[in-house]
Amino acid sequence: MFKEKPHRFSSAEAPWFFVCPHNAAIFNGDGTLRFQLYNPDGKGSYIGAIHTGAMPEHPDTLGVLIGTVGHEPEWLYLVDPETPKLIPTGKWIRY
Repeated sequence: MFKEKPHRFSSAEAPWFFVCPHNAAIFNGDGTLRFQLYNPDGKGSYIGAIHTGAMPEHPDTLGVLIGTVGHEPEWLYLVDPETPKLIPTGKWIRY
């Protein structure tokens, strides 16, 4: 798929590429865009990574880490599968 030219990831246009701070999206199983995630921390921050570990109070929930450019730690937010708004947990994740 990635060797084909052009392919759907060869374009820097939505829905395949999103810039900070809202730089992540949720896709349906068929590859269509469900929604672009909304980063509540806004300008100067980014959605850094998926987080699934050390969340016993949130089983079967996908988390994302939101960081601020040039600062640690990253904040843990939960992904609501029905809406682009992230759910704050108030937890820091340190490396």
